[in-house]
Amino acid sequence: MINIGRSCRDQAHFEWVMGKIQKHLCRSMLDIGTWDGWLPELCNRHTQHELMTYGIESDSGLCAQARDKGIRMLNYTLTDRLPLNAEERIDLIAANEVLEHIDFKNVPGIIKDMDRAGRVCLVSLPDQRHEDNREHLWTPTEEVIGKLFGQFNLEVIRVEYAADTGIPPNWLISWTK
Repeated sequence: MINIGRSCRDQAHFEWVMGKIQKHLCRSMLDIGTWDGWLPELCNRHTQHELMTYGIESDSGLCAQARDKGIRMLNYTLTDRLPLNAEERIDLIAANEVLEHIDFKNVPGIIKDMDRAGRVCLVSLPDQRHEDNREHLWTPTEEVIGKLFGQFNLEVIRVEYAADTGIPPNWLISWTK
């Protein structure tokens, strides 16, 4: 795989997302919480076919940086639903380390929207107590993941990083329709 020159967590997310894009021949991608657009930009650059890339980001400065990379951006604060029309379909929707920043009562609606609009849906969550990160509003545990995503035919992988990185493990959750 391609070394992207970022953290081990970013490398793992890139490899996971690229693997799904290639396996399912995805031609469109929505990255929720896209930051500065690094992930869709790299996916677009390393995909053998045309990939339309979209992003949702609440920070207007980061949104502008992603636009500069050619990502079609929506400056939007994700609260309870995805800002998609009922008929919109996207091949791959990724939400990497973003749902734990949203009030837990709103997460099921976002997951429903992802399932409705996406052919391949990817969610990564840190395996970390929310008390250990003041930006997180809830703790993703195996039990919580089962309740949130139990209706889907899931693939769940737990990724651990080297102890010296200080990066907590991740749950990589995916389902395909």
